[in-house]
Amino acid sequence: MHGETAAVATYARRAVKDKDSGKPLEPLAQKMNEMAKKYYDMSRPDYCARHGFVDEIVDLTALRDYLKAFAGAVYQNPQSICPRHHMVLPRIIKG
Repeated sequence: MHGETAAVATYARRAVKDKDSGKPLEPLAQKMNEMAKKYYDMSRPDYCARHGFVDEIVDLTALRDYLKAFAGAVYQNPQSICPRHHMVLPRIIKG
């Protein structure tokens, strides 16, 4: 989920209640901005790589070589690495 979307989903009802009761919305807006910034910071590739959320960050110019290597691995041992039903779109599996 995008940071702004998460902040709105989290604080929307509270914002309506605060507005109806006449409370200032600035503190709530600040919390929403902090949450959006945290989401942004924690979704950057370097943050994810440092914390073990991804195996590797691939440069876009090297992506084709990676895809060729993965496709070659599938063709060498299709049953154990990539079952046939994983290569089919979910809509086709449902029938």
